[in-house]
Amino acid sequence: MLVIAIMVVRRNASRQRARIKSIAVLPLANLSGDPEQDYFSDGMTDEVIHTLAQIPALRITSRTSIMQYKGTRKPIPQIARELNVDGIVEGSILRFGDRVRISVDLIQGATDQHLWTASYERDLRDIVALQDEVAREVAHEVNITLTDPEHKRLAHAEAVDPAARESYLRGRFFLSKATEEGARKSVEYFETSIRQQPRYAQAYAGLAQAYQELAFYDSPRAVAPKAKLAPAPISGSPEQARFGSHHPRTRHPEVAFFAVCPVAGCP
Repeated sequence: MLVIAIMVVRRNASRQRARIKSIAVLPLANLSGDPEQDYFSDGMTDEVIHTLAQIPALRITSRTSIMQYKGTRKPIPQIARELNVDGIVEGSILRFGDRVRISVDLIQGATDQHLWTASYERDLRDIVALQDEVAREVAHEVNITLTDPEHKRLAHAEAVDPAARESYLRGRFFLSKATEEGARKSVEYFETSIRQQPRYAQAYAGLAQAYQELAFYDSPRAVAPKAKLAPAPISGSPEQARFGSHHPRTRHPEVAFFAVCPVAGCP
């Protein structure tokens, strides 16, 4: 009887998890107690969202929609209803020196049931690999089988220079403010990140997005010549294995825009 009961519970849990086809990643809580570290927790939230969005079988709520819940005390079922999602990912992050600790929970929206929880501690150089690991675990817990290309993208993560990553996250933080001042500040940080790690593709993508934002305040004719194109991944490199045809050159439309829009032909 006990064995039968366990099997029933597992089957029911499997059915519940199978219903999760859409997820919202709530802003990671900054446990440092220092508001100046919000750029890091918000930036990591963005990166987890971006990584999960690479799994086509999951519908992931945009950053714009989830940031309103930063610091909220609303019940999980209410948030899930408002965002029209099956599952919620919430967690916290603490940075100490060159290490980072992240705790993550996957919760079924309708029932507030915790389906999975995990804590990770990594060196900052391995933060991209950590994001990919979280995405793989979430996919596994909601019974999504990754295709070979998806698995390769999430299994091959190149090390990132901590200083370059820091500059990149600061750039993302200022870009998310959606103001002219924020966009100009983000350009400075993305360019710094590129100088610190010249083949850091995400920094190029961020820079292109920043120039796209500036196009709302300046003429595209003025900002397009300044944009840089992310270098193509080296054949056989971890970067190529990670991105493949999804490299920022092709995955980010804004990069393509600034790459092909000649000054004379810009609107």
